[in-house]
Amino acid sequence: MIGDDRQVLIIDEQGREARSNDADTLIRELTGWRVPVTALPAWIRGLPLTDKASFRINNQGLLASTTHGDWTVNYDRYTEQAGFRLPTRIRISAQDISIRLVVDQWDVQPLPVTRTK
Repeated sequence: MIGDDRQVLIIDEQGREARSNDADTLIRELTGWRVPVTALPAWIRGLPLTDKASFRINNQGLLASTTHGDWTVNYDRYTEQAGFRLPTRIRISAQDISIRLVVDQWDVQPLPVTRTK
């Protein structure tokens, strides 16, 4: 899956292309699954989508789980990289859908330095 704010492209193993302006809709059309694809970048980073999300913190002070509507995200393992604790084992579930994500490597880029006068 490749995309930006305007369009999403999926190329399957036979090289067929499917495009849409909405990732959630495209996944639903191709698979029948109602997966909030647009939420995945935040969930993978361990960030809540809204201030109304419920969450639980583990003994190390890290996010253990969060709930957004029908979706529950569990953070089973973290790694330290570039001074950050980042999730590496994530389980996402709702009703009859379960997704397990494993992050092998994080690419942490430094923020640009901005000088003000």
